[in-house]
Amino acid sequence: MILDSIFNALMYIAKLIPFVIIGLFLAELIMALGLVEKLSWLTRPLTDFGRLNRSCGLSFLTAFVSPTAGNSMLLALYREGKINSKGVILTALANSFPAGLMPWRWMLPVVLSVLGMTGLLYFGITVVAGFMKLLVVLIAGRAILPKGNNFLHEPKQTTKKTTLKEAIPVSLRNTKKMGIRILEIIVPVTVLVFVLLDLGMLKILTSYLEKFAKVLPIPAEGVPIIVSQLASNIAGFTVAGNLLAKGVITANKLILCLLVGNILSFTITTFRILIPFNIGIFGRGLGLKIVLLKYGLYTGVNILVLITLAIFWR
Repeated sequence: MILDSIFNALMYIAKLIPFVIIGLFLAELIMALGLVEKLSWLTRPLTDFGRLNRSCGLSFLTAFVSPTAGNSMLLALYREGKINSKGVILTALANSFPAGLMPWRWMLPVVLSVLGMTGLLYFGITVVAGFMKLLVVLIAGRAILPKGNNFLHEPKQTTKKTTLKEAIPVSLRNTKKMGIRILEIIVPVTVLVFVLLDLGMLKILTSYLEKFAKVLPIPAEGVPIIVSQLASNIAGFTVAGNLLAKGVITANKLILCLLVGNILSFTITTFRILIPFNIGIFGRGLGLKIVLLKYGLYTGVNILVLITLAIFWR
């Protein structure tokens, strides 16, 4: 079993490595070409409101395309002394909004096909919850960071423009250096997590989460949806679509069940993906802080949305 776990972990890492390397290279190339200065105006309203350094804005934009590249850029800014650890944590939390939207590029067609307008409403609710998390982060930044912090270490325009030909070799060298450091952490941590999950941690988590689901405002007929979501979002949507089509569950109750499934499955996602990914990029200390805050923010906001809807639809 342990050998199978190690093999599965290595297969997962093999699929992950190309995205990590490409993300790192894009982040380094963007930095080398000076695009941080040129495009920071796009997110200036957000960074100014949250008192985040304006350089963090491009990290946020990049996360819509590649969360790895966005967070790698954030780490580069931190290492260059342009932002402090608080800025890293807050921006990493903000980056979870675009990162959370990425799976919907392929999930939304599935949701719409099996759930119709109910699926569209569910998607809208998850986007609103994402905006709420982003707003909490920006308000926290405004409360924690000093006034004028967004202007500290503002990138200065250089007189000499870096060409693409000059930027590529520099980016490749930095990518190699950073990639080795990240993989030295991601590989052992991912293997350890996969082994622990396969040795029974996943069953313990699933059992605990199933019991926890019973105290939440959902009908008994919706439990299969939640259990399916713990294995796969697609499986959860498929089961939900079948129950809705047969009239076993109403649209409102179905959405509540999907939200509960989101909250519970995020616990497994945190162990399987977020911990190795964030520790690999940000290191153990900073990475664990980011993971814990991401988990708390995601869970807290989604529980608030769940309770609000349960009361409203009662």
